[in-house]
Amino acid sequence: MPAWGAEQWLKISTPNFELYTTAGEKRGIETVQHFEQIRGFFRKASQGAKSRTERKVRLVAFRGEKEYKPYRPNEVAVAYYMNRGDQDLIVMREAGPDVYRIAVHEYVHLLLRQPGVDIPYWLNEGLAELYSTLKREGSRTQVGSVIESHYIQLRQVRWMDVPSLTRVDLQSPYYNEKERAGIFYAESWALAHMLKFREGYHEKFDDFMSRVVKGTSSEDAFRQSYGKSAAEVEKDLKDYMQGTRFRAALMDVALEKSAEKPVVEPAPEVELGLTLAEVTGGGRSAEGKAALERLAAAHPKDPELAEALAYEAWRGGQREDALKQFERAVELRSGNAKLHYLCAALSHEQGRPLARVVELLAKATTLDPEYRDAWLRLGYTRFAEQRYVDAALAWNHINRVTPDEAPQFFRALAYTHYRIGKKEEARRGAERALRQAKTVEDVKQAQELLRFVEEQPLSGGFSVDPAPALQRQPDEAATEGTTARVAQSRSAPRYSASGTFTELECGSAGARLHLAAEGKKLVFLLDRPNMVAIRGVDAAVFEFTCGPQKPGAITVEYEVREGMQAGVTGLVRALEMK
Repeated sequence: MPAWGAEQWLKISTPNFELYTTAGEKRGIETVQHFEQIRGFFRKASQGAKSRTERKVRLVAFRGEKEYKPYRPNEVAVAYYMNRGDQDLIVMREAGPDVYRIAVHEYVHLLLRQPGVDIPYWLNEGLAELYSTLKREGSRTQVGSVIESHYIQLRQVRWMDVPSLTRVDLQSPYYNEKERAGIFYAESWALAHMLKFREGYHEKFDDFMSRVVKGTSSEDAFRQSYGKSAAEVEKDLKDYMQGTRFRAALMDVALEKSAEKPVVEPAPEVELGLTLAEVTGGGRSAEGKAALERLAAAHPKDPELAEALAYEAWRGGQREDALKQFERAVELRSGNAKLHYLCAALSHEQGRPLARVVELLAKATTLDPEYRDAWLRLGYTRFAEQRYVDAALAWNHINRVTPDEAPQFFRALAYTHYRIGKKEEARRGAERALRQAKTVEDVKQAQELLRFVEEQPLSGGFSVDPAPALQRQPDEAATEGTTARVAQSRSAPRYSASGTFTELECGSAGARLHLAAEGKKLVFLLDRPNMVAIRGVDAAVFEFTCGPQKPGAITVEYEVREGMQAGVTGLVRALEMK
């Protein structure tokens, strides 16, 4: 890896971008303002709606091929996108119009990327190609210029049929093989161009996009938005591409005042070093690892370096080392919300106290009040602590969950509302869990929860003890992915036994928990394993594993019933891990 001090590196900053470049101040300012104006175009086109993130995008632009060569991923890439932790990076061979189209293509992908939204590959690539033609015309921005190479290829190469085009995915040869990818990109661009600009299509383009973003297939969205089959759309597209004149759009997009005078300064050593080390491959390459180690030795109290080393350990599967570095970055007062979130996740994984996990997640939400994943996990952690009011408060910040998250989230939320005395909200949550069910087991658990909520009377509200210690709740069930149900009889007496958990025996007659206690071997039946309250660990992710267990102290709460199997001490109702 070449020494970055060999060139004069500048850092040029605007409110939404920071550029590291050796191309000089004038070219650098032109580049960063070009990206600001493109961002302004999208903000205006989407009526000011926020993109997936408001964090700054980092740009790296070299002076030419010679400087760029050690950092390029392959021989043909003149620009590319990468992500480092929570930092989005676009790397360019040079700062100037010759590479803008490729760089802007990557930036459009970044803008289109939304958590929980799966845009079809043809539309993602088609829009990225369409908007890659964005160019400044004074205070105006033009989009829609014909990409000549695509136009020529569509006249020379056999087309894909539109149904096949819309079904291309990550594994498709049309996405991965150079010989086939050309027509995929060309046809995707052409279809996006027609939908955006052709009369009869552009009027309903927003409706089409809305349907696709919500998960409607492209073919169904064609019918619902335009009243046309995929075959009819294909015919219109071929007619459209026979033309020689195409519409484009001009939009008045003034450069934001705050971007008119970028801040220009010599690139700070640590920031530049971290960026170039990552572009070289970070800790995954010998050069990148050596660069990080030199920086860390020179700046032992820099939280960004601790963070970088944590990410590299994480990527390398060294979880304990990653946690140490994350903890060090926290101690050095990192202001990175995602770092605190990942530190919390690893702390839970490594068995750290839940109080520490809560502290880290709370800090993440303070640093970024819109950090959805942090609020979601904080709610589950509070749920595991049986702090239901706190869980509900955390989940009040969740305005959307993915289809995969929905079944267990609404089950947990419904049970949380039940525990704090909100029966109507609990019933609605259970009904929603049933509607969102994806599997037979999801349906079964949602139905059980709904019966529980509707049939069991509430004896007033549920008061949560503010103490951090986990409290025993006699009829508690507290797992993230299961329904919660009271014991068969609230008046049934309960007993407890403490000892060493030695084995979980799984068989057709049910799972049996073996406990060594005061020189005796006790056997307990888990007749309803999904209903067992788990305490002392994060119940949101606890799973039973059959077979011999790593010896650990445990307290079993159990009931004694008539007709139990011979040799069974009792039926497990709660477990408390020591």
